[in-house]
Amino acid sequence: MSRRQPIVDALFFATVFTVTFAKIHWNVGSDLSLSDVLTVLFLIAFALGRIERMDGRFARCAAVTFAFFLAFLAVYLLGFFNLETATSLAQWAKGMVKFVLHFLFLFAAVALVARRTERFYWWAMAVFCGGVVFNAFYGVLQLGVAQGTGGNLDAKVLSPLTRGASQINIYGAVEGANVYRPNAFTGDPNHLGIELVIPLLILLPLYLRLERGHRFRLPLMLTLMFLLVMELATLSRSGMLGLICGMLVLVVPYRHLSSRRGSCSRSSASAWRFSSS
Repeated sequence: MSRRQPIVDALFFATVFTVTFAKIHWNVGSDLSLSDVLTVLFLIAFALGRIERMDGRFARCAAVTFAFFLAFLAVYLLGFFNLETATSLAQWAKGMVKFVLHFLFLFAAVALVARRTERFYWWAMAVFCGGVVFNAFYGVLQLGVAQGTGGNLDAKVLSPLTRGASQINIYGAVEGANVYRPNAFTGDPNHLGIELVIPLLILLPLYLRLERGHRFRLPLMLTLMFLLVMELATLSRSGMLGLICGMLVLVVPYRHLSSRRGSCSRSSASAWRFSSS
């Protein structure tokens, strides 16, 4: 293992944890988010580690990811010929930088995880879900401050850090009282609603597979309940649509659990009646 590997792993986990923190960014010619900074540092450390070991091998899944990157890049480059103004060119260039940066991270992340143990994979999954949960928790605080005092938590927490302005979204008013839609670190309640769908659909199958009494069952149940409440608080129709579609997909492989639990319950009830008699 390369001596740089602990640094690569730390930067990887930091990037995965903060990938949904879109509000934490700085205007330095263009929007530079905290996740972008960590991504660049991770890519540099990853490349130096491979060069240090003179290792140019990649797993098949990483090669497939890179092939998709090239295909999408070709499509993106074709859009250059439809640009007509300097403003559209500037927007296209900014989008290109973000696209290349994020897809290179995806490629490097797949290459990294593919060579590590299963435990490392689960740690990566836990860190990502933990980042979304932390994001949602900030949304709770943001909503509580807005509902309780009408204040703007972003102005006290984020503005001193980013030197930018941001606030919770106001959906409307009911009898003179504002109805708020939390956006947490994402900048938009619809973005938060869609991002919450990912851990909900990842953690739900894990929860369903755990046996009763498992030490992770209660924490997963509480996490799922919290994320679902936050999903509803965003008032995001696109988020709810994504959640419903994802649940319909999960019904196919997990439909046997309800029938199996139902039969187990009937068997237990029969056994109880037999023992009582």
